[in-house]
Amino acid sequence: MNIVNTMIRNLDVTDPFALPDIRRGSTIVVGSDYSGQHATSAYESLAFVLADIEHCQDWMDGRRRLRTRRLDDGRRFSYKALGDRRRIQVLSDFLSAANEIPGLLVVVLTRKNIDSLFKTSGRIERTDREIKSLAHWAPL
Repeated sequence: MNIVNTMIRNLDVTDPFALPDIRRGSTIVVGSDYSGQHATSAYESLAFVLADIEHCQDWMDGRRRLRTRRLDDGRRFSYKALGDRRRIQVLSDFLSAANEIPGLLVVVLTRKNIDSLFKTSGRIERTDREIKSLAHWAPL
């Protein structure tokens, strides 16, 4: 994790506008979505969005306008339902509206056949030096 932290810090120092500044507001909203848990999937994805809720008004207005004008039958926007012609037609506008969210989206995609994201081989064990301080936690 220190590598990711260092990468983000270096990016912020070298290009201060590369990452959104979500420090302005007093409330950060965190949302998540997960996919790939079914047996036929070779990958699992974890997605997290961090957003400054106090400065999301442009997103809220754009989303509301989009639903009123283009999805006026009350349907929700879902990537799982992109086989629906009407949703496909609205996708570009929906993504443009979502681009107004002052936040950061992080998606982690992993192959399901690897043992660990944190070790080069094998699963994490309670006796591993790197996690000794967490060894008292109950397993999930």
